[in-house]
Amino acid sequence: MADQTILNPELDGLSATEVNQTVIDEYNRENGITAAEIPEVKEGAVLEGGYEIVRKLEVTSGEADLYLCTKDEERFAAKIYQRRTAMKPEVTAARMEIDSPYVAKLYAAGEYEGCPFEILPYYEKGSLSGRMISFEDLCERIIPQLNEGLKAVHEAGIIHKDLKPSNIMCCDDGKTVSIIDFGISSAMENQQTVLVTRTGMTPEYAAPETFRNVYCEESDYYSLGVTLFELFCGYTPYSDLDPADISRYLSIQRIPLPSDMPERLGDLILGLTYSDISRRHEKDNPNRRWVYDDVVRWLKKEPYVLPGEGRGMEEEEEIPPFELAGETYTTLSALTDGLADHWEEGKIKFFRGELTAYFRSFRRETARKCSAAEEEAEKLSGHDDLVYRSVLYRINPSLHSFCWQGRRFESLPAFGRQMLEKLWDQDHSDDAFLREILKEHVLSAYVSDVSGDNGRLMKAAEALEAAYDLEEAEGTDGRRAFWLSAFTLSGQKLLMADGEQFRTPGELAGYMRKLLNSSYKRFASFCHQLADADGTPDPQLEAWLMVLGRQEELKKWRESLD
Repeated sequence: MADQTILNPELDGLSATEVNQTVIDEYNRENGITAAEIPEVKEGAVLEGGYEIVRKLEVTSGEADLYLCTKDEERFAAKIYQRRTAMKPEVTAARMEIDSPYVAKLYAAGEYEGCPFEILPYYEKGSLSGRMISFEDLCERIIPQLNEGLKAVHEAGIIHKDLKPSNIMCCDDGKTVSIIDFGISSAMENQQTVLVTRTGMTPEYAAPETFRNVYCEESDYYSLGVTLFELFCGYTPYSDLDPADISRYLSIQRIPLPSDMPERLGDLILGLTYSDISRRHEKDNPNRRWVYDDVVRWLKKEPYVLPGEGRGMEEEEEIPPFELAGETYTTLSALTDGLADHWEEGKIKFFRGELTAYFRSFRRETARKCSAAEEEAEKLSGHDDLVYRSVLYRINPSLHSFCWQGRRFESLPAFGRQMLEKLWDQDHSDDAFLREILKEHVLSAYVSDVSGDNGRLMKAAEALEAAYDLEEAEGTDGRRAFWLSAFTLSGQKLLMADGEQFRTPGELAGYMRKLLNSSYKRFASFCHQLADADGTPDPQLEAWLMVLGRQEELKKWRESLD
């Protein structure tokens, strides 16, 4: 069967939501299908295959009910669907063959009182929905795992059609993620790339061609691009658009990237969300949407050209080999990354004069910079790390990563996001690291090296360091300065309390009124999270109101607790 695309002209002009409902209703009418009422499964009931129901899970799913079940003392999730045709036999058979740690295993499938069900892993840690992930974690863990997961899905002859954060689960090991929810997936006929389908999708994550009711492997990679945008930014690029407007927007626009997004991540997202798929089979043509192999090359930091733009990452000029920590570096960017990653070993080579001697043979100006830094180190006794850090930016003026003591972040916003994640998780493992950065005024030194002419950014960095200096002088633990730095650098001004997110004081006040009306005990408990017994605001709350410019609300809050 030849690869072909068949469009349904009757659906043109309809919004995504209207298309979804129209095709589902029409399909149901043609096949005499009526929705079945999902049976209430009682505790102790045993599904086909010996899976015993423990309890119903409090998870929202419009098409199915989810239950915790066990078999041989192992926990699973049972998903019981409302639509009798929710599970396509060809998709179920293909999923049974997938063996990937990055795709939810389908253990069993059957029927319970006329309704189809499937047995899946039980993910106690939940999904990636609502989570923000640093650029470093995306590169090291999330992107390669999702890329391999999609490869396994596509090699099984399946198009997922609804990849998004809520369909990506956190595994029990805390490191692996797994793709779930194949409820609207389709199997490819004869393993062909393009499939015309008549089922729905989530408009915010959907590729332009899917609004014409056409799905292909590239469509899943478009959804991956939008998913990565949301995991980094905390919102989707189309969160302010109605579903009816998204398809029209996609036809003329590329995804708008925020200014604080790392350039490499932005390039990946633009490659994955390139609109034109007409040249998808021309693997040597740069003007096509990126898929598996392109993501692998991006992860390896190989040269690339962005589709439709003709720009990208060019191959670097080679430098004489430099040995460090058992590795050989032959480009300047790789060398400075290696010096940043192998901090202690790099410091030894620098203070022995080995870097100066190395560059003297082919870059005398760089050698002079290293030599000058050696002289500075003699004057700044006790600040070896600060001097060594400056050497990295002198060696490679194109270096924009934020580097300190063996750790490297793509940018200050990326560093701020990781700070915020640690603070939200009440993880104190980086406290000493953060104190050292603020105490040594590393933020302002970095701004001077990378964006010396950015007076506004320098003023912000100096203000954060001054806030820490003040707390240190007052003998406090510096937590408020931590929160203030995390909010400011990350750009994410979200208060996290009681498992909820608050963007404005109004949202917070509304939630507190709701608690007071339902339970005074819960209201009082929540208030204790926001202020101690003496009425001192929690450091997160205080910093949040400060970055929002709501000092007046902060003053009133203090007064109300007196």
